[in-house]
Amino acid sequence: MLPTIHDLAAAVRQLNSIDRQTIPIDQRTTEQDGILALMEMFQHRLIVTSLSQLLSELDQGVESTRTLAAWIDSYSSKVSTVFPNFEKLESWERVPPNFDIIFDKNSIHDTRNKLMELVLEMVMLLAPGRFNREG
Repeated sequence: MLPTIHDLAAAVRQLNSIDRQTIPIDQRTTEQDGILALMEMFQHRLIVTSLSQLLSELDQGVESTRTLAAWIDSYSSKVSTVFPNFEKLESWERVPPNFDIIFDKNSIHDTRNKLMELVLEMVMLLAPGRFNREG
């Protein structure tokens, strides 16, 4: 459980860093926006991958595991509203050739903050070990 919590905390830290870029949004070049968007997608991928790995190690017959699976799906869907190609980005090592960095610049900040809150809530659920325990 601790490696998963570490990955989630590291991803939120990086997302917060992206959110607090010193270059104002209206002064960023298209290239800078694209690099930040790709960096952000990698952090969201880390979150989904870490939780999916944890899910694969848990007893699939309990309600809390089904809840975790639903959370992962919901999170991925929310990320995809801002980054339509998110599901095509499988990992750091496997960026598809000619991968298009597409993102909704108008909603990226608000959605990022909501997603960070969701991840922090997940960390709080994982920390006391509530998953894979019934009752």
